[in-house]
Amino acid sequence: MTTIHLGDHDTDCETCKANCDCQDCRIRENMKDNLAYALETGDLQMFEDIFEAIEDIIERVRTNEKKDKLVTIVVDSVAAASTKAELEGAYAKEGYGMEKAYLISKAMRKITGLIGSQRIALVFTNQLRQKLNAPAFSDPWTTSGGKAIAFHASTRIRLSQTGKLKDSDGNIVGVSVKADIVKNRLGPPHRKAEFNIYFNRGIDDNSSWLDVL
Repeated sequence: MTTIHLGDHDTDCETCKANCDCQDCRIRENMKDNLAYALETGDLQMFEDIFEAIEDIIERVRTNEKKDKLVTIVVDSVAAASTKAELEGAYAKEGYGMEKAYLISKAMRKITGLIGSQRIALVFTNQLRQKLNAPAFSDPWTTSGGKAIAFHASTRIRLSQTGKLKDSDGNIVGVSVKADIVKNRLGPPHRKAEFNIYFNRGIDDNSSWLDVL
């Protein structure tokens, strides 16, 4: 399994094209300018912050000032996020994982109603991790950060890499991806889709349309 980062870049792009605001909250790295240009975000209302702790991200959601228009907030990623207690504490101390899950659960209860009333599209990216000693015939995959995000989410999409895309010189320029809708309150669940993602321009819409036609 793999985490596809260009998927949230395309989300940013579509938000900007709709003349709405996009907040890109990143934990690890920032978005390259050439990639933003390739996705046609331009200099529209997209801005990016690098956050150190989960508390800072939740505070950003709670202090949203754009109540008159749709706002997309992309958090990349839950797996890389830390709590303030973990950043300030000792490395040898145990229990940070449980504390992170508890904090996310508490935060989601606070902001779930706010998200709906203020027209916020909150997108979390996460990593799939294999369970230890998973029972037979059960789902062997889990995500970091506890079960709160999975419970409060309106839609959950599981992405997995199915292949690599190469150019004429044999260089890898993208990946083939399968998307499984594992939860959907806005439409039919358990649907599947396959598409290509190029590293320099995101999701390939043209080939997807050709597959449909």
